[in-house]
Amino acid sequence: MGSNTCSLCPRGEYKDNMEPGAMCEECEATRPGYTTEEIGSTSLTNCTVLACLAGEQPNANGNGCEACPLGKYQPSSYQPACLSCPPDTWTREEGATVVSACETYCDDGYFHDIFRTCLACPRGTWRNNNVDKFGPCEPCDNNRITPAEATTDPNEC
Repeated sequence: MGSNTCSLCPRGEYKDNMEPGAMCEECEATRPGYTTEEIGSTSLTNCTVLACLAGEQPNANGNGCEACPLGKYQPSSYQPACLSCPPDTWTREEGATVVSACETYCDDGYFHDIFRTCLACPRGTWRNNNVDKFGPCEPCDNNRITPAEATTDPNEC
């Protein structure tokens, strides 16, 4: 006697269980860029999840994927949004896929030295995290100087 065993379609595929002997069909073939929410889908109408990869999230229009923005990461595919970095950490590049890409940054007016120690920006320079959380201290314009170390605003030059 033959064995009739059924198996669930994997994520990204579906089959109509009303059709005897039906094979799983890929969402990608009829609905490019989309996948199913879980295994065992039974209809093309289940292909509703954008097939964003790790390091991506659906864009604002919901019709494609974009890299996780700075300060966020996503380790898994097919997720609805990127995850925020832990407090006081940030990513250096867009599209991060691991939480370890979230690095501690220095407070405004401070910068990382080669040993990743935060040091005060010297007089004549300034730095704030609105410009670049990992950037260097910026020199004041026109031979100006700051009243103290750790200046955070170029208007203080």
